[in-house]
Amino acid sequence: MRSWVSALGLVVALGGCSPSNPLLLSPGAVSLSDEIEPFPVDYVLLVQEHLGIKRKRDLQISRPRSMVGDGVMDPQRWYVCVRQPIDPAEVVLVISGGKIDGTIRSPAPDLCNGGDYETLG
Repeated sequence: MRSWVSALGLVVALGGCSPSNPLLLSPGAVSLSDEIEPFPVDYVLLVQEHLGIKRKRDLQISRPRSMVGDGVMDPQRWYVCVRQPIDPAEVVLVISGGKIDGTIRSPAPDLCNGGDYETLG
């Protein structure tokens, strides 16, 4: 019983962490919410606008994948992996509330491995 209470304390403590915390961004991160934000059907346009790239052929974008919310009780968000011709060559863009809500410039390999990328243009 005591270890369960300790684990719950850790989960609550993680709830206040910033989105750049790798524990919250990893695919195995803890979430107590069953809710998920709506799928971002306009994710390609969001990425282009955020990065300031007008020609789609300059980008390879993965299909959105779900990730935990900002806190352990928040709905799951979406992220895309982007390969681009400028440095950094690969970034992760977090999508929340219909907009790009965060950028990870040096993503952990497990965030983008096996991504289904499409070359746009």
